[in-house]
Amino acid sequence: MFTGLIEKTGKIVSKSANTIIIDAGTDFTVKVGDSVCVNGVCLTVRELKQNFFCSDISYETLNSTTFGKLYAGSIVNLERSMTVDGRFHGHIVTGHVDQVATINDIKKMESGIDMFIKLTDTTSCKYLVTKGSVCINGVSLTVNATSADGTFRVTLIPHTTSNTNLDAIKNGDFVNIEFDVLSKYVEKMMADRFKGVSKINEEYLKGIGYE
Repeated sequence: MFTGLIEKTGKIVSKSANTIIIDAGTDFTVKVGDSVCVNGVCLTVRELKQNFFCSDISYETLNSTTFGKLYAGSIVNLERSMTVDGRFHGHIVTGHVDQVATINDIKKMESGIDMFIKLTDTTSCKYLVTKGSVCINGVSLTVNATSADGTFRVTLIPHTTSNTNLDAIKNGDFVNIEFDVLSKYVEKMMADRFKGVSKINEEYLKGIGYE
């Protein structure tokens, strides 16, 4: 589990169809078997060498995230898994990307940057709540506004742009999105609770001719 607060950025050294090697620098301590959130994707450290760590990447990861578009030299956000005795700064992040979304517009202001993001699957709008949380490329952000067409707005403060790779994001770029896992659990529990419950109500009866 992660919190969405990026510890630092790293650089991709190489990427193949099933392996990625990242230069994380000397101040990012991990060991073989550790989980690391890379641009919002949970990876397992397979091998270590100097400042580099190597992880396996699956076909599913390449096709369901922005990893297929990364290349040697790409800057990625890094966060180690949360420790039990650590402070919970952001929100619950699993590192399991729900979908890839597109940057629709970026507006720079004195206080920060407003970023408008368009979801690929608009049915997922139900997981976005104004003043709720969303994870973008591994970064925990607050949802400031939503719209029915699948576009939502977040604001990046200077600290975020200075310490993550979101400062280099441009219109048309793709980002990894993970919705708040709590909303998905609630949806599942409510669906199970009302499974089999009759859908006959006043609206239904009127629709078939009863007045």
